[in-house]
Amino acid sequence: MRLRHTCAFFALALSLSACAADRKEAASPLPGGASGRSLASNETPAGTGASGRTMSEDVQVVALEASPVRAKSFFSFSGGSSSGAITTQLPSGSTQQAAGEMIDIEARFAIQCDSVAKCADHFRTQVLDLGGRITSDESNSGNKTEVTLEVRIPTDRFEGFAGSLSKIGAISARDIKRRDVSKEYHDSELLLREREAEFARYQELLKEAKDVPQTLQVEQQLSRLRTEIDRIKGDLVWLKDRVAMATVRARIYPSAISDDAVFAPTATFYPTLRTSLLFDLRSETQRTGYFGGGFSIQFNQLLRDFAFDVDIARAAVADKPTSSDWAYTFLTGFDLYSELLGGGKRKFMNPFIGFRFGLAITEGLTDFAFGGTVGVDIVKTKAVLLDLHARVLGLVGNEQGPHVMVGPAIDLSFAF
Repeated sequence: MRLRHTCAFFALALSLSACAADRKEAASPLPGGASGRSLASNETPAGTGASGRTMSEDVQVVALEASPVRAKSFFSFSGGSSSGAITTQLPSGSTQQAAGEMIDIEARFAIQCDSVAKCADHFRTQVLDLGGRITSDESNSGNKTEVTLEVRIPTDRFEGFAGSLSKIGAISARDIKRRDVSKEYHDSELLLREREAEFARYQELLKEAKDVPQTLQVEQQLSRLRTEIDRIKGDLVWLKDRVAMATVRARIYPSAISDDAVFAPTATFYPTLRTSLLFDLRSETQRTGYFGGGFSIQFNQLLRDFAFDVDIARAAVADKPTSSDWAYTFLTGFDLYSELLGGGKRKFMNPFIGFRFGLAITEGLTDFAFGGTVGVDIVKTKAVLLDLHARVLGLVGNEQGPHVMVGPAIDLSFAF
């Protein structure tokens, strides 16, 4: 009898499934009163089990015996029936009536407008007027402007809001998902009540702990339950918010001909005028300076890429040519900006390098020319580019032997 009294006491303290009414019914058969906590005068003193066990040993016994006690609180066996039939008894306070529907709404719309800016403003105003809130608002600009919004709308006003979107623009895509979270919410509520009841019972056991090991065991369980209770409460708050406010994502984009379309002029090529000074270094005793000009055509929105160059110059300084006073170059190649030094995106002082090859005619002789350019953009805008550069060309192929041409030049380029 003493062992039965002690084990029943701890099993009752840790029972998680019975509610208040069931605890009273389950506790009444125990010896010693309704709570089962009073001991007969001939029983072992408090803090020691009937068989001499300590409280920590009794907690271990409770863990093994909790399952049968829990079963008895939910089921009653008919002692007079030979068939052993079981009669199910629901816990006090439970209900068999289904809870009201809780619907989580998530919708996506694609809206086509003649004026994206006006449609987006109308959309935002309508959301705020309905008591909603804007959680994300993104836009990109270019030849076509688009706006992407994510908003939360009160669920009871969602249907009216969705129907009114056709007044903003043409609905090109529509996707509405409704998810019933009633069971998920109800299960979380039941789990929360169960964990809170368990937490309260462990608090009672903490008051009865007699030494440090017992206290640590109970506090470890309390910490675990506290974390789980906080998590469940967070889940319930999140579900309530999802049910109370519908989530709507909308993409607003322009029609084929939009008021927001940017018809910026796009240049197809860039004509360039050039003034140059070339020095033909044939030998240590023969060096001729040519002064002239030329033109180029460049193909690139950055004004730096593939190009054709034509230059004509006449001997003007140093040694006079032996045959012809004119020099001609016909070159093609490309220029590149340095990404390390700004990538050509600055308005002033963008350095670049390039490569050229083609034909050169000096003193009436034709050579194959190849070499490079090094320069800097002095001023650069969308329409005009002014740069200063130097060229170094190697010329080979004529009967007088190879020679070198070097010289500076100034280019003025226009977008066309």
